[in-house]
Amino acid sequence: MDIKQTLAYTILAFSFLSSCSSSSEGEGNVNISKDPHQISVGTSELQFGANTDLKKSFAISATNTSWNIASTAEWLTTDKTSGRESANVGVTAKENTSVSEARMAFLRITSAEKDYKYNWEIAATQSAAQKYITPSVTSLSCNASSGTKDIAVDSNVEWGAECIWGWLHLEKEGKDKLKVSFEENLSGQSRTATVSFYGLVKVDEQSWRKDNVYSTLTITQAEAGVTGEDKQINFDVNGETKTTDISADVSWTSHVSDASWLSVSPEKGNMGDAKVQITALANESAKSRSGYVYIRIGNTDKLAIPVYQDGILLSSDVEKMDFSAGAGTKQLTLSSNIGWKVQSVSDSWISVDPMEGEASDVAIVNVKVQNNPNVEQRTGTIVLGKEGFSGNLTIKVTQTGKLFGQLPETLQFENAASSQSVNIVTDGAWDAVTDDAWIHLSPTSGEGPGTLNISVDANPDNETRSGQVVVTVGLTTKIISVVQVGKYINISCDDVLTKSTPSTVRISIESNQEWTVSSDVDWMKSSVSHETGNAEVKVEVADNPSVNSRSGKITIATEKESKVLSFTQPGRKLTVDHTSLEFSAKGGTSDAIVVTTDGKYSVAASDSWIIVEETSNTFVVKVEKLEGEESRTGSVVISLTDLANGEKLERTIQVKQLPNQVYISKDVFDEDEDWNM
Repeated sequence: MDIKQTLAYTILAFSFLSSCSSSSEGEGNVNISKDPHQISVGTSELQFGANTDLKKSFAISATNTSWNIASTAEWLTTDKTSGRESANVGVTAKENTSVSEARMAFLRITSAEKDYKYNWEIAATQSAAQKYITPSVTSLSCNASSGTKDIAVDSNVEWGAECIWGWLHLEKEGKDKLKVSFEENLSGQSRTATVSFYGLVKVDEQSWRKDNVYSTLTITQAEAGVTGEDKQINFDVNGETKTTDISADVSWTSHVSDASWLSVSPEKGNMGDAKVQITALANESAKSRSGYVYIRIGNTDKLAIPVYQDGILLSSDVEKMDFSAGAGTKQLTLSSNIGWKVQSVSDSWISVDPMEGEASDVAIVNVKVQNNPNVEQRTGTIVLGKEGFSGNLTIKVTQTGKLFGQLPETLQFENAASSQSVNIVTDGAWDAVTDDAWIHLSPTSGEGPGTLNISVDANPDNETRSGQVVVTVGLTTKIISVVQVGKYINISCDDVLTKSTPSTVRISIESNQEWTVSSDVDWMKSSVSHETGNAEVKVEVADNPSVNSRSGKITIATEKESKVLSFTQPGRKLTVDHTSLEFSAKGGTSDAIVVTTDGKYSVAASDSWIIVEETSNTFVVKVEKLEGEESRTGSVVISLTDLANGEKLERTIQVKQLPNQVYISKDVFDEDEDWNM
């Protein structure tokens, strides 16, 4: 019977016993208790891994009952062994190091009460440990020479190791080390072998058999190599011999790529340092050529040395020469490893000096051009080199036409008659014309750089007008737009609202003509009556000592148009932030009463028991103590004093004082008054 079947039967048996033992003794009798005993456990099985999931827990529910817990094995422990109340019990299993056997134990939960019997078992199972053989590394690299490496091995079983490759040898040293020996690598390539670690199962006292392979180790041995300069070796066109140094791990051979003009010596060598001579024959071709010298181990090329040889060389520091329109000379630098001649010149306006030369790193060649009388650019060529040589040089020669510098696209003029100058930048002849009668030019033609004066008549209209000036050099034409504004006038403000007291309104005027300023009322006067151009006008507005507003107009006029500004001046204003005051019989002082006005005012009380104390724009009202039992009323009148023509503007505040036994609002008095009498 396996452990699972054993566990099942055990759980079933103890479940039955527990149910039986929980009942009261004596068949058919029922125990009635005031405080009944009860225990219940939340599980009957716990499962643990060999070295994982080693902590579990279960719940005990207890009512008025003490309980005990006992383990049947030392590897299984609990954080609680007894208690009386409900609790969660932690269970810990030690690691199972056995690779062959799982194990099982029980936790027994019993009642500690005399009159209540309870027995319960929890079956705990733990799996066997998993077998392993683990080398300290899973891969290993070594150089091409022979040598040894020690590999640490961690395992929980007996083990062995094997490899099928003959260049690799294994030796087990004790339980936790493998010695790996490797021979020299003479193959010319890297090589790899795999070491397998397998378990051993004891058959009897004298013999073991192989178990499963639990891990592997990959060993890579580097190829034998050759070191040396692998940068390109350059040869001149005449051919020569050059030497390079190499170093090889083993014996080697040399050979060249498929190139009859290239050779190498020696053809073979032994391990260590060596000097290799490379020889290139003279190059009779116009093209450069290249190849490789190879150093080989076995059948593998280990070092490739690139080789380059120039062909017949002919070069210039320029491919194109640019000239201005006038006659001129420029130089080019010619480099050549052969003798050269001027093979052709495309046009008569180009000449070359000298016409031939010998091989040289630096040869100066003068190229001359004649004056170009045309505006248009012209182009020719010079061919330098050797007759029949495919690498001859072609130099392009370009000569510009006459210059014609940038002109302004637009000229802006005011409406008055005026002039402006334009610089003509050219080395040729030029002409200037216009079809507009109000535009005048001077001069109308010239040779080389010059100044063109453009003048305009006065513009009699309000509208802007435009015209054109056309300037021509050779076949090239450029157009200057001429724009002249008409008459205008701009005013900085619109209608104006002033205050009732005297004030000054500033008006900015922009104009290019004469203008006048006038007022239709005597209480507005302008600082300027007549002006030309831009100016600032000050309009002085007199005082309005009336409760009524008034209006007037300022007219700014030119010869052909006028603009009218409407001015509105309000009358005097008077506001008071109180309309009534109430006091108790004890009297007192009111809050500050604010007067808002743009005029002068006076404050008067209707009765002697009302006292007014004024500041700049406020006043307070004080009331004496009331001796009688009847309330009294009065008023405070605020009146403007600077009105004209018998006008009147005033505001009245009603004042009332109440006798004792009358309840009034708190805000009538200062905060320290006893107002609730």
